[in-house]
Amino acid sequence: QATPVFHEAQRRLADTTIAAPERLVAAELLLRHPDLKGEAIPFLAAGIAPQSALTFQQDCLRALQGSEDPRAGAALLERWSMAGASLRPALLDAMLSRADWTRPLAQALDAGGIAPTAFDAARRGRLLRHADPAVRAVAEKAFGAGLRSPRADVVTKYRDALQKTGEAGHGAAHYTRLCATCHRRGDEGRDIGPDLKSVIQHPPEKLLVNILDPNADVQPGFHAFQATLTGGEELYGIIAAETGNSVLLKLADGSVRTLLRSQIESLRGSDLSLMPEGLEAGLTSQDLADLIAFLKTP
Repeated sequence: QATPVFHEAQRRLADTTIAAPERLVAAELLLRHPDLKGEAIPFLAAGIAPQSALTFQQDCLRALQGSEDPRAGAALLERWSMAGASLRPALLDAMLSRADWTRPLAQALDAGGIAPTAFDAARRGRLLRHADPAVRAVAEKAFGAGLRSPRADVVTKYRDALQKTGEAGHGAAHYTRLCATCHRRGDEGRDIGPDLKSVIQHPPEKLLVNILDPNADVQPGFHAFQATLTGGEELYGIIAAETGNSVLLKLADGSVRTLLRSQIESLRGSDLSLMPEGLEAGLTSQDLADLIAFLKTP
């Protein structure tokens, strides 16, 4: 008796003249059919795209997560680079919700398709305590102290700055020249990266690494995205906010562009910070000690 209902769902899913939310309902129904779910998964995966309203992307993600089909897990993993900043945590949780989906996630982490910085402490812990020894091994390699950053030699070169007494007054000048273009501290600077008042309690070593190796620990919400518009324009910045029909992209100069989803050709996230490497050029260890002293000043 249910056969005609599934056939109607097939018809509606294939009809591109029908509104996407209605086709979504048809796809969710087809996920319940063991032989027809394969028709629904590509549609739901394609819905996780910057051109789709955020609520629609969330609905597609929830539908895929509710499926036990291995193809759904593979589809979610393939959409990682296209998922916006607000959707990525939920996508990771979906991949972590099933052991047979977590293994490909770990493989992507091991291969560099997803950076370790994409995982917060709780999600790192889930991988580190996973029942599968192979997943735990990947997590220990990715999150362990043995992971060597390409900037590790630079950090080592300037580590003696931690042994020097910094002069906050001199550090203020370095802040104005190097940091204020992207970071606000009090009334000075641009509101692009994290407010530097928030780092006062950080230990000096963490500050040193953050300055010299900005991609080692990118805070949630501050990963860089590359947007290509339908007219060919390319923009690079962080996602400041998302609505159903638009994305607010904050650019490196501090300006904010409102991009209608219909204008977006592609939106690909990176695992990099908008903060550039190489800020130490022209600085001595004493200069870095001064800058750290300034950042530690209330």
